[in-house]
Amino acid sequence: MRQRGEALKYAILGIISLPLVGMYTWLVMNSVSGGVVYGLLPTKFSLSNWRFLTGPFPFNIGGIKSVWSATVNTLIVGTGVALVTASVCSLAGYALSRLSFTGRTAILQVLLALRAFPMLILLIATYFILYYLGLLDTFLSVILARSAINLAFCTWVIKGFFDDVPKEVEEAAMVDGATRFQIWTRIMLPLIKPGLVTVLILGFRDGWSDFIFTNTFIFSEAKWTLSMLIYTIVNNPESMNYGLLAALSVYFMVPAMALYIIGQRGFTQVSMGGAER
Repeated sequence: MRQRGEALKYAILGIISLPLVGMYTWLVMNSVSGGVVYGLLPTKFSLSNWRFLTGPFPFNIGGIKSVWSATVNTLIVGTGVALVTASVCSLAGYALSRLSFTGRTAILQVLLALRAFPMLILLIATYFILYYLGLLDTFLSVILARSAINLAFCTWVIKGFFDDVPKEVEEAAMVDGATRFQIWTRIMLPLIKPGLVTVLILGFRDGWSDFIFTNTFIFSEAKWTLSMLIYTIVNNPESMNYGLLAALSVYFMVPAMALYIIGQRGFTQVSMGGAER
């Protein structure tokens, strides 16, 4: 009876996932097809859609001459968001988990409440803040804005990992004369590696795939990211090439998927007093 229940559960999940799997399959197949694919199997296999990897685009796309310049720009934003998010959240999560101070409960409640607000309502205010700071049209503007949006959720995630570390570990280090900063860097951070991996992956994913902030804060075409590149192709009917668009979309997905595969253990491991289980 239990096996039937498990089989039914996986069958339902499989049926629900079919549309998503079908769309991704169509995207991959269209990227290696010589023409537009209306089914899941291309009539003719061809790598002509991937020529943008070794040369310029077949048509003019603003100030971007090759996909590699857009890839570098996207990598800068994704890496920046990952590092800023992990750095701030590891400090905030440790403080909220281990330190007792006035307003701690209120801060936790506010962080939770912030998840209920869409980031679009903060777009105008964020724009003016970055304008007065002189950061518009820089990668730093996107990195700071995207990281700020991630802080509420990622702080809760990293706090949970800190909560799992027994306080006896920290107390033993204090007895040996370690400072709070030494405890955080030398003891606590190594014990929550799965949490750091999780936050880094989430930060990189959001920075790599960001479009709203990049489209709003970046004006120079030379600083376009891959998301802006795809948007430009879609938004220009004269240069629309479905095969190129499919190949570029697959190329855009690969780094994030590779990170998930490499760091998938970080989503399932829990650090408990130095022992991962």
